[in-house]
Amino acid sequence: MPRVYQRKTGNPYALPHNTYMRTVYVVRDYDRLRSQRAETARRRVGAVERALGELPPEYRKGVFEYMARGRAYPITAGIATWRRQQQKFVWHVAALLDEC
Repeated sequence: MPRVYQRKTGNPYALPHNTYMRTVYVVRDYDRLRSQRAETARRRVGAVERALGELPPEYRKGVFEYMARGRAYPITAGIATWRRQQQKFVWHVAALLDEC
Protein backbone atom coordinates (compact mmCIF):
# COMPACT_ATOMS: atom_id res chain seq x y z
CA MET A 1 0.00 0.00 0.00
CA PRO A 2 1.20 3.51 -0.67
CA ARG A 3 2.17 5.75 2.17
CA VAL A 4 -0.35 8.38 3.11
CA TYR A 5 1.16 11.46 4.61
CA GLN A 6 -0.81 14.31 6.09
CA ARG A 7 0.32 17.82 5.23
CA LYS A 8 1.27 19.67 8.38
CA THR A 9 1.47 23.31 7.27
CA GLY A 10 -1.34 25.27 5.70
CA ASN A 11 -3.75 22.37 5.98
CA PRO A 12 -7.32 23.30 6.97
CA TYR A 13 -8.19 19.58 7.12
CA ALA A 14 -5.45 18.53 9.57
CA LEU A 15 -6.37 15.76 11.99
CA PRO A 16 -4.56 14.30 15.00
CA HIS A 17 -2.23 11.55 13.79
CA ASN A 18 -4.12 8.66 15.41
CA THR A 19 -7.45 9.87 14.05
CA TYR A 20 -5.93 10.28 10.59
CA MET A 21 -4.47 6.77 10.55
CA ARG A 22 -7.65 5.18 11.96
CA THR A 23 -9.63 6.85 9.18
CA VAL A 24 -7.12 5.73 6.52
CA TYR A 25 -7.54 2.13 7.72
CA VAL A 26 -11.33 2.41 7.43
CA VAL A 27 -10.92 3.50 3.80
CA ARG A 28 -8.42 0.71 3.08
CA ASP A 29 -10.86 -1.80 4.57
CA TYR A 30 -13.74 -0.60 2.38
CA ASP A 31 -14.02 -3.72 0.20
CA ARG A 32 -14.21 -6.06 3.20
CA LEU A 33 -16.68 -3.81 5.00
CA ARG A 34 -19.02 -3.84 1.98
CA SER A 35 -19.37 -7.61 2.30
CA GLN A 36 -20.32 -7.47 5.99
CA ARG A 37 -23.77 -6.82 7.33
CA ALA A 38 -22.94 -5.46 10.78
CA GLU A 39 -24.26 -2.02 11.66
CA THR A 40 -20.80 -0.55 12.22
CA ALA A 41 -19.64 -1.84 8.84
CA ARG A 42 -22.62 -0.24 7.09
CA ARG A 43 -21.98 3.02 8.94
CA ARG A 44 -18.35 3.09 7.84
CA VAL A 45 -19.17 2.20 4.24
CA GLY A 46 -21.77 4.96 4.19
CA ALA A 47 -19.27 7.46 5.58
CA VAL A 48 -16.73 6.60 2.86
CA GLU A 49 -19.33 6.88 0.12
CA ARG A 50 -20.73 10.19 1.40
CA ALA A 51 -17.21 11.60 1.78
CA LEU A 52 -16.48 10.73 -1.85
CA GLY A 53 -19.51 12.82 -2.75
CA GLU A 54 -17.81 15.84 -1.17
CA LEU A 55 -14.94 15.70 -3.68
CA PRO A 56 -15.13 17.18 -7.17
CA PRO A 57 -16.24 14.41 -9.59
CA GLU A 58 -12.96 14.37 -11.51
CA TYR A 59 -10.99 13.38 -8.36
CA ARG A 60 -13.31 10.81 -6.77
CA LYS A 61 -12.14 7.69 -8.56
CA GLY A 62 -8.44 8.54 -8.42
CA VAL A 63 -8.45 9.36 -4.71
CA PHE A 64 -10.49 6.29 -3.82
CA GLU A 65 -8.38 3.93 -5.95
CA TYR A 66 -5.20 5.31 -4.39
CA MET A 67 -6.47 5.16 -0.82
CA ALA A 68 -8.39 1.86 -0.90
CA ARG A 69 -6.52 -0.18 -3.48
CA GLY A 70 -3.05 1.33 -3.71
CA ARG A 71 -3.26 2.27 -7.38
CA ALA A 72 -1.34 5.24 -8.69
CA TYR A 73 -3.04 8.58 -9.26
CA PRO A 74 -4.00 9.33 -12.87
CA ILE A 75 -1.83 11.93 -14.59
CA THR A 76 -4.75 14.30 -15.08
CA ALA A 77 -3.62 16.62 -12.27
CA GLY A 78 -0.48 17.41 -10.32
CA ILE A 79 0.51 15.40 -7.26
CA ALA A 80 -0.11 18.35 -4.92
CA THR A 81 -3.70 18.55 -6.18
CA TRP A 82 -4.22 14.83 -5.58
CA ARG A 83 -2.75 15.11 -2.07
CA ARG A 84 -5.07 18.03 -1.19
CA GLN A 85 -8.08 16.08 -2.39
CA GLN A 86 -6.91 13.01 -0.47
CA GLN A 87 -6.61 15.05 2.73
CA LYS A 88 -10.05 16.56 2.20
CA PHE A 89 -11.51 13.07 1.64
CA VAL A 90 -9.95 11.63 4.81
CA TRP A 91 -11.15 14.64 6.82
CA HIS A 92 -14.72 14.18 5.57
CA VAL A 93 -14.68 10.46 6.40
CA ALA A 94 -13.43 11.25 9.92
CA ALA A 95 -16.08 13.95 10.37
CA LEU A 96 -18.85 11.58 9.25
CA LEU A 97 -17.59 8.94 11.69
CA ASP A 98 -17.52 11.56 14.49
CA GLU A 99 -13.76 11.10 14.88
CA CYS A 100 -12.83 14.76 14.81
